Amino acid sequence: VDLCLGNPELQKVFTERLIATAQRDPLMSSISVDPDDARGGTCECELCKAMDLPLITSLYGDGSNRVVAFNNKVAEAAAKEAPWVKVGWLAYSSHTLAPTNIERLAPNTIITIAPINRLNDWRTGLMNESSSNANLVKTIRDWARLKPYTMQVYEYYAGYRWPGPTPFTRSVADRWRNYRKLGITGINNETVISWGPQGLDMYMSARLAWNPDMDLEKELNLYYKNYYGPAENPMRAYHERLMDALETAKYPVRSGGQGMYLIFTPALVNELRVYIRNAQRLVKDKP
Repeated sequence: VDLCLGNPELQKVFTERLIATAQRDPLMSSISVDPDDARGGTCECELCKAMDLPLITSLYGDGSNRVVAFNNKVAEAAAKEAPWVKVGWLAYSSHTLAPTNIERLAPNTIITIAPINRLNDWRTGLMNESSSNANLVKTIRDWARLKPYTMQVYEYYAGYRWPGPTPFTRSVADRWRNYRKLGITGINNETVISWGPQGLDMYMSARLAWNPDMDLEKELNLYYKNYYGPAENPMRAYHERLMDALETAKYPVRSGGQGMYLIFTPALVNELRVYIRNAQRLVKDKP
């Protein structure tokens, strides 16, 4: 459903229903006002188009002003009638970029930034200014200037576009530490059922969420030893070779593992096959 966000009556009804929902449950801590997936409003009426001004022409921001103008009105009203509840939405897809039509967000606002597609490259560190990650860092800083209650991220290090290995562990460690410096207080991740090939990343990202400063190399060595047992050495070589291949990849590897297949050249696959066969040999007949 494409809501007419510029319609004052819709704004009124939407706000009333949100406040009523919050008041029915005083223990509710937050409530989402995020648009449907993909576009942040495509109504073409004059009221809605007026909310877009000044125009943002970026693919990742052409809906930002409209979405934020609407959501901020809802959040401001909720702050008065249900001050215990926070109002949140994703900075995502066409409403990823910070808006240009307000100077400050309502103080009860939670912004969750989604580093998707061209805002993301897992090959390199978050603060690498020569990568597309620089666009993500700028986006985070632009939202921070609007003083939300808090900022989170909605990550995609699991492979919704790639079911195979995602050797992102060192990139995740770098990102979690720098997110903290940028004022990010929470991390969500969209996962898929790929625990086998992507289990190392999922495990380590959870450990890093508890303690971004942990000794990553120590934890990796413990993982190789405890998870693989007699196959520790070839599986260490397998994972480390994959992480090296990611860091030296020619093309970006984006959200959900986009581009990972380009890393798996015939030469790399043949090398990895040797590690796997050695590992299988070492654990043969062992439960």
